[in-house]
Amino acid sequence: MSLYKIIDSLEDSFIDIFSLMNLLVGIIRFQIFTEPTTEKNIMTKPITLCLVIVGLINFLPVVGLLGTSKLESTYHIELISNDLVILMQHRALLFGLLGGFILYSAFFPKFQTASMIMAAVSMSGFAVLVHLVGSDNQAITKVLKVDYVGLFFLSIAVVLKYILNNDETN
Repeated sequence: MSLYKIIDSLEDSFIDIFSLMNLLVGIIRFQIFTEPTTEKNIMTKPITLCLVIVGLINFLPVVGLLGTSKLESTYHIELISNDLVILMQHRALLFGLLGGFILYSAFFPKFQTASMIMAAVSMSGFAVLVHLVGSDNQAITKVLKVDYVGLFFLSIAVVLKYILNNDETN
């Protein structure tokens, strides 16, 4: 069985992916809100929550690995060659890696700075490209708005991380 057929068969279990994401969010919510509150985690809890939001935003494009029809419906584009399908699915794979790393860093602070830089470059880079090239595609505009939301939460996480690091060094 080829990898492409395996990925196409995953399309039937698309609901299962969202069930797993709901489970992940539930676990995260439990971990964030059931820890006893200390002076340090007053700052770390909001950082974790913000990074989880940013991580999920960056992870969601991984659904493009489920097949061409999913990519076309998500971005309102027609992928007229296998080369474009490969490029878009590779993009989906890279976003899965980026989003996964951001989610991981939410719970392992030593990786947070790196993940924040990567997320900022990715999301702000997309925004710059959309504004420079221009697009009248409503799906691209929607992705841009979601990235703006991600950048908002990322900014909060960066400021809180900066404050937390300055408090620890003083």
